[in-house]
Amino acid sequence: MLPTDSSLPHSRRRNRLALAAALVAVGCSGSNGGGCAGSCGGALKTIPTPVLTGAKTSRLDNVAQLRVTKSGFSFLNEQHLNEILGNLNAGAAGLAVPCIDAGELVKCSSFPYTLTAHVLAGDTNFDGACEAGEKTPIHIEFKKLSWGLDKDHQQLKMHLVAHIHTGDIYVRTVEEHSSICPSPIQGRLYYDDELDPLNPPDTSLDLAFQFSTAPDGRLQLNLNQDSLNTAVDSFNPGTINFDGYAGTDPAPPANGTYVNNGCDAKAATSYATVDPSNPQNLTCGAIFRDITANCPTSDAKWYCPVYFGLRDQLLNYLKNTFKAQIAGLLRSQFDKIRCEGSYQADFTPIACDANHACPSDDDGHPLLCDNSRGVCGQSSTTPANFDCEPVPLGLQGTLDLTELTSKVGFPANTQLQIFAGLGSKHAGANIDSNGAQFSLQAGTAPANGVVSFCVRPAFPVKFQDPPTLNFDDPLNKPTSVNDYQVGFAIASQMLNRAFYDSYNAGLMCIALTNQTTPFISTSLFKTFLPSLGPITGGRDVPMQILLRPSQPPFVRIGKGDLTTNSDGTVTIGDPLVSLSFTGLNLDFYALVDERQVRLFTLTTDLLLPLSLRTYPFPKEDTLVPVLGSLDSVLTNIKASNNQMLAEDPGVIKDLLGAAIKLAEPLLAGVLKPIALPKVLGLDFQVAGIAGVVPLQNVTTEGYAHLALYMAIAQCGTVGGPACERVTLRTDARIVSHNMPEDPDAVRAGERPSVTIEASGHSAHVNSVAQFSYRIDSGLWFPWVGGPRFTIDDRRLMFPGHHHIEVIAREAGDDRSADQTGVSLDFFTSYEPPSVELVLRSSDGSIFTRAHSDASPDSALLYSYRIDGENRWTEPGPARDFSAGELGGRGLSVSVSDEGGRAASAHYGEIGEANPLSQAGLAGCSTSPQTGSWLLFWPLLAAAALKLRRRRAA
Repeated sequence: MLPTDSSLPHSRRRNRLALAAALVAVGCSGSNGGGCAGSCGGALKTIPTPVLTGAKTSRLDNVAQLRVTKSGFSFLNEQHLNEILGNLNAGAAGLAVPCIDAGELVKCSSFPYTLTAHVLAGDTNFDGACEAGEKTPIHIEFKKLSWGLDKDHQQLKMHLVAHIHTGDIYVRTVEEHSSICPSPIQGRLYYDDELDPLNPPDTSLDLAFQFSTAPDGRLQLNLNQDSLNTAVDSFNPGTINFDGYAGTDPAPPANGTYVNNGCDAKAATSYATVDPSNPQNLTCGAIFRDITANCPTSDAKWYCPVYFGLRDQLLNYLKNTFKAQIAGLLRSQFDKIRCEGSYQADFTPIACDANHACPSDDDGHPLLCDNSRGVCGQSSTTPANFDCEPVPLGLQGTLDLTELTSKVGFPANTQLQIFAGLGSKHAGANIDSNGAQFSLQAGTAPANGVVSFCVRPAFPVKFQDPPTLNFDDPLNKPTSVNDYQVGFAIASQMLNRAFYDSYNAGLMCIALTNQTTPFISTSLFKTFLPSLGPITGGRDVPMQILLRPSQPPFVRIGKGDLTTNSDGTVTIGDPLVSLSFTGLNLDFYALVDERQVRLFTLTTDLLLPLSLRTYPFPKEDTLVPVLGSLDSVLTNIKASNNQMLAEDPGVIKDLLGAAIKLAEPLLAGVLKPIALPKVLGLDFQVAGIAGVVPLQNVTTEGYAHLALYMAIAQCGTVGGPACERVTLRTDARIVSHNMPEDPDAVRAGERPSVTIEASGHSAHVNSVAQFSYRIDSGLWFPWVGGPRFTIDDRRLMFPGHHHIEVIAREAGDDRSADQTGVSLDFFTSYEPPSVELVLRSSDGSIFTRAHSDASPDSALLYSYRIDGENRWTEPGPARDFSAGELGGRGLSVSVSDEGGRAASAHYGEIGEANPLSQAGLAGCSTSPQTGSWLLFWPLLAAAALKLRRRRAA
């Protein structure tokens, strides 16, 4: 008799035949505690799963929602399931049948002959023992996949048709049987559901998935046990085949070993695993080859009835034995993906047991270990429905800005804890006739639990859990959305909660320095505030601007509507997101006497309007933030702490918008483009995005949700869209500019501007181009018409080089936008450089000292002329002149910045007939009546320290 299931050791009952159908249905591989979370990189540092955070314990429910429609599920077909299975197979475990030691199936006393048959199945190295790692692969190719939505039972159903087959499982005896052949008896076993002539080919599987809510609000995904058992029943033992041939999956090694000869002791001996004269035959496998050749078609051979009886008994044994093993294996593998486990000291996930305790849940309640399954839950014994504490399907981490301090000044230890995951205590998963909708919970909290020293404590606010969103309500869908496959929405409550906690954590306190932007200096401010000159000793010194809010900002979700005007310019009507600050303080500091001194403070109300634009980079849609106008959103400007200045700092209110915009590259670095995920070859494309569900006072409060509707495209497949877009090629050049003549013109209200002529080249006939631009790596501006448009952004007021990027699109089609664009340089300069010729007392040579507020010193061009010579030197770098070169003559220098503004200086005395005096050149002079003027160098050196140099443009 074959041994019963209970008589086999547990290690022998781990067959994994055809056993991964349920796993791939999840669509997300992982391990205990791993879930589907990924690292966000950048400033967000992920925290090990078992670490509880303030954000985790003070979360909001239902603050974000995800919906997948029936048509969305239809895109997840058998091709994608095969890709998932391939990814699973690439893992360490893979899909495989482990080696099975069946023990002594035949003993000496059972037969009149001295015969023992100790059988192994899957001994891939033929050494006569089952060892860890010896596995025969299982292959599953899904041929058909369809989905069903069971509203009544709240189940997501999957119908699969699959071709399931194993590799070559070698069956052999441990010992030699010399009475039959001089080696162990060997055969090959394999399972292939397409080889059964009496049943339809392939295997049909029907699996049902259920969603429930754990006590702490996490979303739990479970596989219905009845459907799992039914799926196991569909595996047909009649397609297990035996023969005596050597296979290739895997191929047997050249030699194997055996011990004993039947019941007689004998040392281990090596043998050839295949017949040298016919390598396709296993040694001592003739009986199985005969059975394969004769018994299926005839019972003439005496051993065929014995074979059929033995086969039926063996197949029933396999079916009854492996059914529980297959179901258990599927369940255990599924639990590894979905259930919380324990952790080692380094937070590596591990099954819980007596030595590895479970963590607590999100509410701080200790979890219990189900030792039979190695998972954590509310109970220590397996419940009827196999519940467990689900892994957090999301992320938790700390937003740490430490790495940004080289560019931006933040308070010390500025950190915000973030937690987000699928699940909600108040709004569970819902299956309806047209899709499945899931809620998310999320939370934020200052990492150290205290309010940052840079802000005043804010009044406590109770943020309410928002209601569930009906994505399919026609009043909610944007006009551009006819059909969609995936919807995602985030509530304004969550955004305001995040900014409230960011305020308390100090993330809103930002110090802009010359490390953030090269434009932070007194060069422009002293144009409006002349008393800065005496404070800084007449020098251009670095400045700092500290943005310090006095209360948390308010986030308003708007409709996000755009209007295209008759000239092709796009205007943001109701911005998609508006971030408003009331009483935002801007402290202006300057480096005085080697320390930062606060010069004055301006307080203003600020409204920052943002929208989103869709780009294809290169195939998947990417959401890019777009900045609205700041010209009219700075209100209630007040000055204080200005005792050091003679002027009212309010005169720089025009500069205030420009100063705030200096933070825009930082904002652009934080609000990076968001590429929609590419999953299993599916590309997500934006069908529409808008604020939905108006709040009580829509004018001030806006909308309850920011909703994103997405369509799925299977790019590049037969019958699917190519997803490649024809993009425009941009040409652009500066055709004119307006530059104030001098600082007086700037004080009078004149501003720099630049006119750009642009064109977009497309393969489409009669296409009309629109253009967008950004300045100094900031945020993009809304589209404008062409071919000419003028930029008068206030940032252009700051002296220096400004980097302008221009891109084109076909009118109204973001996905046709140029992905490269054109870069242009614009230079702002109001004053010529300061310049003087200086005597070097050490060797009597003359050198030039010059500085520009606009150009770096290394970019200035110098041209020289020695008195009496007719030509100036070619503009180039500064140089020194020795006394011998000058020969008693005077020296003139002209220094120009990159915009062509020039200033000159002269060293030496200029006579009335000297053309330099007619040109207005001046500087230090020497007397030509002294004969050998070299005798007066020491005197001139002393005088040079007292003379005032006059400068002329």
